[in-house]
Amino acid sequence: MEKETYKNSFHLNDLELARAAEALNQGHYDGFDTKLKNHLEECEACSTHLMELMDVLTSTENVEPKTQIPVLAEQKTSKTKTWLVAASIAALLSFTWAWYNQVRFSSIEHDFQGLSSFSDSLAALEERTRLQQTKLSQSTDQKSDSIQALKEELLNTEEIIASLYLPNTTLEEEMLLVLRSGSLNLIYPNKARFFRSDKLLLQWNSGPEKLNLVIYNNQAVTLKTIKAIPNGYQLPLSDFNYGTYYFELFSGRDLMTLKKFEIYPES
Repeated sequence: MEKETYKNSFHLNDLELARAAEALNQGHYDGFDTKLKNHLEECEACSTHLMELMDVLTSTENVEPKTQIPVLAEQKTSKTKTWLVAASIAALLSFTWAWYNQVRFSSIEHDFQGLSSFSDSLAALEERTRLQQTKLSQSTDQKSDSIQALKEELLNTEEIIASLYLPNTTLEEEMLLVLRSGSLNLIYPNKARFFRSDKLLLQWNSGPEKLNLVIYNNQAVTLKTIKAIPNGYQLPLSDFNYGTYYFELFSGRDLMTLKKFEIYPES
């Protein structure tokens, strides 16, 4: 029957040689793997390496192996140093590779932590930027609303001011009729525009000594009535707001004149 063994193109690795050396040293070689034993008996290179490894073990422990292989006993050579150098180089390469992997892993882990920290910082910066943009947008909207409200208020104010100076159609027509009748020759006021700091001078050159004064706003609402004012009477305008006003002068129940005056802000 053909022996069961490894192909000649392969050799035992360090682990398999170590297991074989341990089996020899402990006296368990008979129960060792059949394929490995057959390969060792047929492969000179592997058997030589095993014997060199056994020499190292016995020289270190000063103990003879408990089991001997006849075919291996004849293959001891002077290659112990070469084996030791090769084993040292293999151990050094293994240590170097392990150290390189550890350093590389540490570097990758450090880079990953740095990248993770940078990503967190970038996310925090983006969140702050978003909040600032939101606040800026809200502030802009509020300012726009305030400006719009101010414009509307100004427009309303302008409309209110304009409405104060609107002429009263009824009083304007009546004023033309009274002017045509020429009941009273009124010298003053001789203008229509006044300021609140002015006084309205009422003077006539003929007619009754005293007249009754009635003042209306442009809505024909009576604001003031003064009885028996003398010729040359001065009416303070500080009691009136800006706008268009009308005044009538009566003698008893007779309407003597109807005039208009306007009060403007001082520029």
